[in-house]
Amino acid sequence: MERLTPTQRKQWAEAGYLALPQVLSPNEVEFFSRQLDIIRASPGYEPMRQPMGHYEWVEHCEDLGGEGFMDRRDLLTYHPAFIDLIDRPGIFDLVVDLMGPYIGFSMSQAIVRPSGNFPGYTHTDGGEALAQIRVTATSRP
Repeated sequence: MERLTPTQRKQWAEAGYLALPQVLSPNEVEFFSRQLDIIRASPGYEPMRQPMGHYEWVEHCEDLGGEGFMDRRDLLTYHPAFIDLIDRPGIFDLVVDLMGPYIGFSMSQAIVRPSGNFPGYTHTDGGEALAQIRVTATSRP
């Protein structure tokens, strides 16, 4: 099993995310980009007033359609390659190292936002308070 390096563990603890460059090959990036373009062109539910981190609304976005916006759930039904990403070798090991072995898959989603000045956001599912809850001081988030 591949484990986090001390540098990766430190970044996770301090920043709350990991940067994993070159996880996908250039060909895979092109493939998944094409797949997302196909999904964006397919019928599906995209709310016109998308909550931004559950607190604000994205009304300031100039392009809420076309290439500027997508929030598609149930991604696995669009192509089997998305299923293969769930337990991708090398990456899944890092997830297990971070979260422990008692994990379950609950949702797939593709989010596309317009380039430019969109501020973006990060949130904890279940609300901000859950990001702070620890059984002990060294519990996993």
